[in-house]
Amino acid sequence: MPYIKQISIHKSPKHFLRYILRGDKNSDMKYASGVSITADLDYAYDEFRDIYEAFSGKRFHDESKHTGNERVRLHHYIQSFDPKDNITPETAHDIGREWAWENFGGERQVIISTHIDKGHIHNHFAVAPYDLNGKCWYSNRSTLRTLRNSSDEIYNAWQNQQTALKSPVAPAPFVSSTLNYGNTWVVDTTINGLLIGGLSQYN
Repeated sequence: MPYIKQISIHKSPKHFLRYILRGDKNSDMKYASGVSITADLDYAYDEFRDIYEAFSGKRFHDESKHTGNERVRLHHYIQSFDPKDNITPETAHDIGREWAWENFGGERQVIISTHIDKGHIHNHFAVAPYDLNGKCWYSNRSTLRTLRNSSDEIYNAWQNQQTALKSPVAPAPFVSSTLNYGNTWVVDTTINGLLIGGLSQYN
């Protein structure tokens, strides 16, 4: 069962983005994608900055001394999988994208980067505090509990699928199909042939 934890990024958002988008950790950006944002360090930083500064009235990059009262520049979530799950990087990334879409929708900027360089596969998420309409996301015990429950449900659906695949009559596998339309891409994720979510990006 994957475990979700959250860290608030108050300063140096570019340093954080540079870390989660390192090619030596996500197979040269193979396992990096975005919701309403480009999965590229420089573009992502600019796009996060523009939305943050438009709605917060504050600078995205804060060089002032740490006081403990700084606004959150980005929400950092980590979804860690147990090595015993024998999960592939592709499936971990698909689960992460489904989780991001289910909880943050298509109007909040989210970067998903799956790191495979450690003993366990884990997803990093950079989540914008403001969506494209200025609605603020608050990270607290209640939202973290909701996010953890959602992660468990998506993982259990995948695990049940793996069990069903071993039966004499196997249903359709847990797959993610990507359709490209110029600068627009759409991801449809299905379990047992039923649509359980979608993910879109518009550049």
